Amino acid sequence: MICRSALNTDTINVVLVNYPYVSSVVKYPIGLINLKNILDKSCNNIRTNIVDFNRLINDKSIAVESFKNKDYNLLSSYILSYSPHIIGFSTIAISLDIVLELSSFIKSQHPELIIFLGGPAASVSYARLLQDFTCIDYILLGESESCIESTIITASAGASFQDIRANIAFRDGEEICEKHDAPDVVLDKLPYLDLSGYSDLSEIDIEIGRGCPFNCYFCATSIFWHRKYEVKSVHRLIGEIEYYIMEYGIVNFNFIHDLLTYDRDFIIDFCKEILNKKIKINWACSARADYLDNEMIEYMYIAGCNHIFIGIESGSNRMQRIIQKNLNVETLYDIFTVLSQYQISLTVSFVYGFPEEEQSDLIDTLKLIQCLNDKFGCKVVLSRCTLYPNTTVYLQNAENVNTFLPSGDYLALHNAEPSELIVNNKELFPCFFCLDNQREYPHLDVFINFYIRLIKATLPNFYLCLSDKYSYYELYSIFYHLNERLDPYTRELYEKRSTKREYFIVLYDLLREEVESNDHFDKRIREAFCFDMLLLSHSTAL
Repeated sequence: MICRSALNTDTINVVLVNYPYVSSVVKYPIGLINLKNILDKSCNNIRTNIVDFNRLINDKSIAVESFKNKDYNLLSSYILSYSPHIIGFSTIAISLDIVLELSSFIKSQHPELIIFLGGPAASVSYARLLQDFTCIDYILLGESESCIESTIITASAGASFQDIRANIAFRDGEEICEKHDAPDVVLDKLPYLDLSGYSDLSEIDIEIGRGCPFNCYFCATSIFWHRKYEVKSVHRLIGEIEYYIMEYGIVNFNFIHDLLTYDRDFIIDFCKEILNKKIKINWACSARADYLDNEMIEYMYIAGCNHIFIGIESGSNRMQRIIQKNLNVETLYDIFTVLSQYQISLTVSFVYGFPEEEQSDLIDTLKLIQCLNDKFGCKVVLSRCTLYPNTTVYLQNAENVNTFLPSGDYLALHNAEPSELIVNNKELFPCFFCLDNQREYPHLDVFINFYIRLIKATLPNFYLCLSDKYSYYELYSIFYHLNERLDPYTRELYEKRSTKREYFIVLYDLLREEVESNDHFDKRIREAFCFDMLLLSHSTAL
């Protein structure tokens, strides 16, 4: 229940705020646009605006330093410029602390405003957030398209949420209440996205469906979506694609679904309809390796699929069972052999630092990464096991989450030292901390994602000599000291958004010192390095 009187206004001004996140690719907030479209179409007395911090960062309207320096007076001005009565923040783990501090600042200046949260970070920690942060009036849980209108009207009237059907958590006196009785969201009935405010689009994200039926022990998706799986109808999706082509002239699409290929019949029917309609598009999607087969891949390719993101997580069969991913590592080579026959680029994700992971498991993972990189040309992304509230891996290891270990995503928005809010609320922010075993391989993700990728791309002969003689695990051990020396400077350049030239000059100077002084490198490797450096010096890469 909102403990205040009804708003004395004929028009309710609502501002929906997209969480801050630093990315080179501007992604429009599908969820918030859906909510705005619903409110715009159904309520004449509700005026809704979106403040997209991600976009404001990328177009340099807001400097990243404004977040690092906690300039909440400036940040709040973008929100308050719309004279809101109600403010809703979308949340993810990496910036939840910023949302909470900004909400507290706004509420201290304007206590009459109603502030609510939504999104995965708030949904999984709603009880703790409502208990400790009085600046938050209520939290929408999970998907909320079917109850956004009723919650806005109820909140503005100062009425009780007990009387409406909603997925919501709120205070009723001293008690924290939750409800999960909102009508089901019918995806086919959601309005097409109004992207008129995003004039510089080169591709369009289309939400194909929601949820994942699996239960990987480190993933928060199953918690947020309650392991359900659904997709829009083929008819609806074809209409949506044709609408965006006609309205915006875009033919490149990113099909958003955690597991697009789970329903084999759906994906084949979808691809057949694209072909029957003679729709010429390019599209990307996400899939599980064990939910792909030769016929499906062929249909996807012919229908325009040019990129697939595949989560493998571990190259160890033992770890596959422990993390409940349950892929058979041996069969992966067969499916990647099939995928390599088509012009479909592949990004494959792995995770290291699971609490049960042993050295042999990590070696198996790096071995598979090296094979996918060298034999199949995949782009590989390695991440440290990140802990999220209420996931199985966190609940089993919560007592051991003690060491603050900031990631690159964290440093993009925060200063290196954690705030008191983070230190005093580790249960809300476990993603900023690490388990003890994760300190055994510092910066391994940076080594694979940055150094290996850069060396392979710009020093190909040197890379081939290294990869022919050494495993990635051995290379990491050899380059460990280089990694330690370079990493602080790399992070500084990353924070400043420096040019590639600065990265390269530092990296190549350190590499030259390492190659010349390290006994691991024989004459063949040194000659390959010198040859590549000579070619590089005459190219435009620098």
